[in-house]
Amino acid sequence: MKSERLGLMMIASSLVVIAVIVALFVDYQRTERLSQIRVQGVALARLLSSMPYEQLVPRPGRQGPLQIVKSTQANRDFGYASVVDARGQALAQVTAPGIIPPAQPLNTEPSAWFGERTVSASENGPVFREFHAPVLADGELAAYLKVGYSEPRFALGTQKPTFFALLALPIFLLAPLFYYLIRREINPLREVSNNIQKILQENRVQNVELSASGEIGEFIRYFNRFVKATKERIADLENEHTNVVTSSKVLSYQKAKVESVLQSLPEAVIIMDESAKATFASSKLGSMLGVEAEKIVGLAPREWCEMPDLLAFLSSYHGNTIRKNESGSITVSPQHMHDKRLAVSAYPLFSPRDNANVYGTLVVLHDVTAQTLSKQAQKDFLAHLAHELKTPLHVIGMYGESLLTDENHSKDFQIEAGNVINDEVERVSTLIKNMLSMAKIEMGSISVERQRTKLRDLLQDTFDTVMRSAECGELEFKLELPSDMSSINVDKELLRTAVNNLLTNAIKYNRPGGVVALYAEESDEQIKIAVRDTGIGIDLEDQAHIFDKFFRSENQTVRKMSGHGLGLSLTKQIVETHHGELKVESTPDQGSEFSIIFRKTPILLKEAV
Repeated sequence: MKSERLGLMMIASSLVVIAVIVALFVDYQRTERLSQIRVQGVALARLLSSMPYEQLVPRPGRQGPLQIVKSTQANRDFGYASVVDARGQALAQVTAPGIIPPAQPLNTEPSAWFGERTVSASENGPVFREFHAPVLADGELAAYLKVGYSEPRFALGTQKPTFFALLALPIFLLAPLFYYLIRREINPLREVSNNIQKILQENRVQNVELSASGEIGEFIRYFNRFVKATKERIADLENEHTNVVTSSKVLSYQKAKVESVLQSLPEAVIIMDESAKATFASSKLGSMLGVEAEKIVGLAPREWCEMPDLLAFLSSYHGNTIRKNESGSITVSPQHMHDKRLAVSAYPLFSPRDNANVYGTLVVLHDVTAQTLSKQAQKDFLAHLAHELKTPLHVIGMYGESLLTDENHSKDFQIEAGNVINDEVERVSTLIKNMLSMAKIEMGSISVERQRTKLRDLLQDTFDTVMRSAECGELEFKLELPSDMSSINVDKELLRTAVNNLLTNAIKYNRPGGVVALYAEESDEQIKIAVRDTGIGIDLEDQAHIFDKFFRSENQTVRKMSGHGLGLSLTKQIVETHHGELKVESTPDQGSEFSIIFRKTPILLKEAV
C-alpha cells in the first residue's frame, strides 16, 4: 500500500505541476495581449480624436485616416474603428474581415467622453474591448471616435518561449527521477513475473527464488507461501481426480452392463426417478409405442405419452408415497396399433440399504398380442369345433332315433338313413383327422416320412380316386401331366391329402357343366402342381382369409354347401412343411386356381450359400 501511495503521489504531483505551469503561461499570455491592446487602443483613440472632424469624416470618394489605420494595423486583435454621432449612427468606419461593430450608444456626459468598455454585437456574439474619445469642432462635441479590439481569450500561444522553457525545465528534471524511482520499484515485480512465466512454461508449481526488501520482500514471502499451499492443494486435487475418474469408469462400466442387459430383454423397459421422469428407456420402446427412446429421457410422462390410460398409470407413481411402494400392472392398446395389446407392469426400486427409501420405478412393457390372439383363437376354435360337430351329430341322432322308434320305414328310407349316417360319420371322421393333423403340424410332433416318390404316379392315383368317390354330376375332368416328371422327396400321404383337398374343393364349389383340371409343370428351378376349376370363384376380400382355420365366406352360395373351413388351412401347412408355397388366383363367377410350388434342391442350396 505504501508503494502504491508513493506512485500515486508522484503521478498526481506531476499532473498538478504541469497544470499550474500551463495555467500560469496561458494567463500570462492573455495579460500580455490585453496590455498591448489597451496601450494601442488608448493611443490610437487619442490620436484620431485630435484630428479635425473634416479629416475623420472625409467627403465621398476621398480616403480618410480610418482607412490608413486599417491598412497599417499590425495587431491581429484589431476589430474596427468608427466615427459615430451622438445617437450612435456611424459617420465613417473601417472593420476587419467578418467583423460587425456593436451599435451600443455612448454616455453623453463630458466625464465619460474618454474611456474604455467591453461590448458585444449580440448576446452570443464576439466580445470587443472598445476605446472611445470625443471629436470636437470649433470647441463643440461633433462626434465620437470608437476603436475596438477582440477581447483576448485563454489560449496557449508561442509567445515568450524562453519563459515557457524555464517553467517546463523542472518537469523535465523531475521525469528522469520519476522514471528511476518507478523502475527501482517495479524491477522485483518484473523478476516475479518472469518466474511466474517460467512456472507456466514448465507446467509445474515451484517457489520463486528472489531476494527483495521492504514490501516487495514481504510480498515474495507471502507469494511463496501461496505457491506452497497451491502445490499441496493441486496434489490433493490430483489424487481426488484420480479416484473420481476411477470411480466414474467403474460406474460407467457397471451402467453400460446394466443398460446392455436391459436392452437385450425382449420387453421394453423404462426407468423413472422419484419425479417420474425417465432416466433410461430401451430401444424396443419404439416398436411398441412408436416413440424414440432417446427423446423421452429426462421427460415426465405427460411430456411424451399420448395414451390416456398409460399416462394415468405412469403419473400415479409421482407424488404418491403409497403408490410408489407398490407394484402395479395394466393392459393397453397403442393408439396407432389398435390390434396390439401391451401388458405394462411397474415395480418400485428400493434402496439396497434402506427398504423404506424408493429410488424410482421400473416399468416393463410386454407385447401380449400373441397370447391374447392365442386365447381368442382357442375360444374361436372351440366354438367352431362345437358348431362343426354339432350339425353332423344332430343329423346322425335324428336319423338314428327315427330308425329306432319306427320299424315301418321303407327299404329306401333305411338305405337313405344309412347313407346319411355314413356321410356324417365320414364328415366327423375327416374333421377329426384334419384337426389331429393340424395339431401335430403346429406342435411339431408330426413325423414327416419323406421318401423318393414318383410325382406323376401320385397325382394320377389321387386324381382317379377323387373321380371315383365324388359325385361328379356333369363336371368335366382334365389331367395334364408331363410324361417325364422328376421324382421328388416328399411324404406321400401328406401330399396326397393336400392335393385331395384342392380337388375336393374344386368339385364342391364348381357349377354344373364346369371343368376340374389337375396339371403339373416342371422347369430347371421348380415343380408346379395346379388345380383349376370354372366354379363360383372367391371374392377378393375373402382371398386374404381362406387359409385361416374355420374361415367360411359370407357368400350365400358358399354357405349353402357343407364344410368346416379346415381343408385349405391344412393344405397350406402341409405344403409349408415341405418348404413349398401355396398360391391362389381367383376371379368371382369365373373360377379359381390353386398352385403348389416346390423349388428344386439345387436352387435351395444355391440360395442358402
